[in-house]
Amino acid sequence: MFKRLQEDCKRLDPYLEFIYDHEIEFLEKFTINGNDLVEITFSMESFKFVYILDSGQHIVDGKPLSELVEWANEIIKQEKKNDEQFKKSSSDV
Repeated sequence: MFKRLQEDCKRLDPYLEFIYDHEIEFLEKFTINGNDLVEITFSMESFKFVYILDSGQHIVDGKPLSELVEWANEIIKQEKKNDEQFKKSSSDV
């Protein structure tokens, strides 16, 4: 049981890393005036997150997992577009 839990956590690591690497964008998309993301948990169809406001108040919210996947795909698509533009502008020099 513990080994399976460890394996499940390892599979989530890249997703958590992606979210925390894009914390500002996450807070802009999923919170109202969120200042700091402090916790994310997942279930089969949703995710829950805790964030802090400037006032120090902790807020708990949740969204469908599909919204998180859509957000992540948008960021990945934009990053690829930016990379392609950078490569093109670099080759023009």
